[in-house]
Parts: sequence; C-alpha cells; structure tokens
Amino acid sequence: MMILATNSNLQDVGNKIITIGMPILISLAVVIGIIMVAYYAIGGKFSKNADQRKETIARIIWVGVCLGIVILASSLVLGLKDVILGIS
Repeated sequence: MMILATNSNLQDVGNKIITIGMPILISLAVVIGIIMVAYYAIGGKFSKNADQRKETIARIIWVGVCLGIVILASSLVLGLKDVILGIS
C-alpha cells in the first residue's frame, strides 16, 4: 500500500525538523564560535606587533558577527515556525 503525504503529515515533519534542527544548529554555531575565538585568541597572544594584534581582533569580531547572524536567523525561524509551516 502506498501512503499519500497529506498536508498534516508534511506539517508534522516540518515542525519536527525545525523544532529539533534549529536548536542543534544554534548550539553547533556557538561551539564553533567558541573554538574559533579561542584559536584566534591563542594565536594572537603571541603576536609581536600591533598589525598582527589588530588582525586578530578583526578576526574575533568577524567570528562574533557571523555567530550572531546564524543565531538570529535560527531564532527567527524558531519564532516564526507557525507562520512558515502554515499551522493554524
């Protein structure tokens, strides 16, 4: 027998993907961000001149900006999941 995909089943699958996937994405982004900041901070600690220190600070700022974008996008998807999936 072939099971037809109904709108309700698709909404359930989409809801499970968003409910489970987005927190995993947020936590993965935070862990990667922490590792990258630690890597750049340790590498920048041994910088001898001001240019290398400025480059290290710029890299850490960019990691923070990118991490913020990923977390903001994931939070928006989680917050708007009812609108995205059309659940009434």
